[in-house]
Parts: sequence; structure tokens; C-alpha cells
Amino acid sequence: MEQKDYLLNNEVLTSLINNGYESYIVGGAVRDFVLKRPINDIDIATSAKPMQIKKLFKKTLDTGIEHGTITVILNNKNYEVTTFRKEKKYINYRKPSSVIFIKNIKQDIKRRDFTINAMLQTNDLKIIDYYKGLKHCKEKIIKTVGNPNKRFKEDALRMLRAVRFSVQLGFNINKKTWEAIKKHQYLLKHISKERITQEFLKTISGEYLQYINQLQIFPLFENLLFDNLIDDSDLVLRLASIIGIPKNLELLEFLTIDKKTKYSIKMIINNIGFEKYNDKIALKKLMNLIGINNCEKVLILKKVNLDMFSSIILNREPIFISDLKITGNDLKFHEFAVEGNRIGEILDLLLSEVWNDPKKNNINDLVILANSMTHK
Repeated sequence: MEQKDYLLNNEVLTSLINNGYESYIVGGAVRDFVLKRPINDIDIATSAKPMQIKKLFKKTLDTGIEHGTITVILNNKNYEVTTFRKEKKYINYRKPSSVIFIKNIKQDIKRRDFTINAMLQTNDLKIIDYYKGLKHCKEKIIKTVGNPNKRFKEDALRMLRAVRFSVQLGFNINKKTWEAIKKHQYLLKHISKERITQEFLKTISGEYLQYINQLQIFPLFENLLFDNLIDDSDLVLRLASIIGIPKNLELLEFLTIDKKTKYSIKMIINNIGFEKYNDKIALKKLMNLIGINNCEKVLILKKVNLDMFSSIILNREPIFISDLKITGNDLKFHEFAVEGNRIGEILDLLLSEVWNDPKKNNINDLVILANSMTHK
């Protein structure tokens, strides 16, 4: 769907306006409209109070009703609708202690983070711009609304968001805004691991990687190897490329990502020193040890030729015990009088044999080999 069609005469906005409530599209959707970028979510600011919003629409969620935000669900799309508000004192460098609902949209916009996110859009696509957001979009600048020191002391996560927008959009961070980030970067310690992880992962997935080194202003990320960041959609590969060395694996304990991803990254980093990528048997052993996908990522990070790895996969050469044409049950119940740990030992020996010669991976050759091993 075209941007214009997505925003023009938006049904939620239209309903609010038709019922007498001053309302605008606000934030990222307006910014992305101006920049001609894909629009994913639409946020709406309105003079309607939460209960008035809920009465207007059949399906809503109280996602942040205490701060004036209701999610309206219409035509299988979610719209965050927030009452014009003024925020009281912030607590824990993250959220306001409470909010006051107001009627003045200009006062509401005053509390927002960056000028490029502080533009409003009417239902006929007219842009209302109190803080030079259009100018800063054109000049490709990230600048806070008002005093950057105040903005970051209110919500320390905004510092990470500034870097994230820089990397996503290819914008420079305004000098005073950057100076304030350097001054207050220590406040990030007050922010939850979950929110930091979200911003960090969005940042390293950004398009303009020439700005990624800005993350090193934060102690949590200062030792990461951002110059090695691989421009790839695979999250494991991106994270492994900037973690780079075992010492930096401490970051994984902080990040709130799933255990499978953490395990893969640990396997890759702990085997990044692998040098026998031209030795077929050694390569198979590595594939067996850390998994085929993780082994491929080690080779990609080392920037070596993948021909041998690819040929092993293409020819379906056995890598794991499960690839053998003989099983533990065959050893235990049919041809051989073996049991317990000895079964596993023989299967390991058979796997080593077929690593050397994949043609031996057939029941006849494996039976002969197993016989010779059990009668030693």
C-alpha cells in the first residue's frame, strides 16, 4: 500500500475528528512519510481521554491507560491512540511518575524526544511542525526537542534511540545532542536489560553501518568490534561478528535474547580460532561439535572459501552418529553382544571411519567394521 493511501483519511483519525476530538497522526509514521520510508505503525495523539476513546471503538486494549494510551484494533491493524498529556517528574531516568491530560497539542509535542519525531500530520496529510523536524529531516540531523541534557535525564533510553535512528536513517547526531549523550551515558545503567536489548538489536540491524561505532560511547558496548560487523540479516552472525572474542561474551549474559541464540554465538566465538578449514576431516569434526549452521558462520566470519564445506553438504556426507546406516539397537540386539557405554564408543569409532571414507556408510561395511571392533 502506498504511503499516501495508508495515511490519508485514516479511519481511526477520522472517527476521532468526526466526534469532535482534535487529533493527529504523530511520531515515526510522520517522519517516515516525510522521508518516503515504509510505514509500519501509526500512532495518534488526541484530545479525547482514554474512556472516550474506548467508547468510540469496538475493539481496544488498555496497553498504557494510566499514561493515556489505548490500542485501537481496526481492520486487523493496531493503532496506539494517546491523549494529549503533560508529564510530571520522571522516575528512575525512564518514565514519568504520572501524567496530566491536557487540551494543548503544542504542549504535548514539547515532551517528545527528537524533532524528527515531533511532527504532526492531519487527516488530509498536512504537516504541522513546531520544532523544525522537516528541516532536520532534510539536513539529516538527530536533535532533541529542547534541552538535550533534560531530555536524557528524563529518559536515559533516548540516548540509545538517538544512535539507533542515526544508524537506521543515516543521520548525524547534532553536536549539542551528542555532547549530552557523552555527558549522561552513565545513566543507561538505570534502564532495564529488556529495553536496552531491544534498542541494541534494532541498532545493529540498521542500514547505515558507518554510524555504528557511536555505540561505543556506552561502557556496555565499548569493547565490541563494530568494524567487523557483517551486513547480514542473520542475527546470530551479526552479534557474533561484533562480539568477536571470548572476552566479549560477557555481553551475552546481559542481553535478553533466547537461549538458542546465545548458545550458537558461544559456540561460534569459542571456535573462531579454527584454522583447519582446508582439512576435510577437521571440518567435519567441527560441524559435528558445534552444528552445521554454526560451523558455516565460523567460516563466514573468517572469510574463507566455503567450497569444501558446501561439497560436504551437497554430497550428504555423514557428520553425526544419526547419519550412520547402523544404530545402537543394531549393535545391541542383532549382530553384536555389546551394551552400555561400549555401544556409544563403537558408534563414535564407526563415525570416524566414515568421516574418512563416506562410501563405508552402508550396513555391510559398518557390520564388518563393528565386528572387528567388538572382537578386539
